[in-house]
Amino acid sequence: MATRTGPGPRERLLEAAGELTYRQGVGVGVDALLKAANVARRSLYEHFGGKDGLV
Repeated sequence: MATRTGPGPRERLLEAAGELTYRQGVGVGVDALLKAANVARRSLYEHFGGKDGLV
């Protein structure tokens, strides 16, 4: 059985969105969010339906 050692993709996306939108505004790109959160594009759409749902 695997144990999670850190935050999952949803939590990482929320944290990255909070930081990047604070610094750059809502115009921050999806690619920058994905890179900062270290998640796949699919995770964004599965958890939030897209950037608008995340922001």
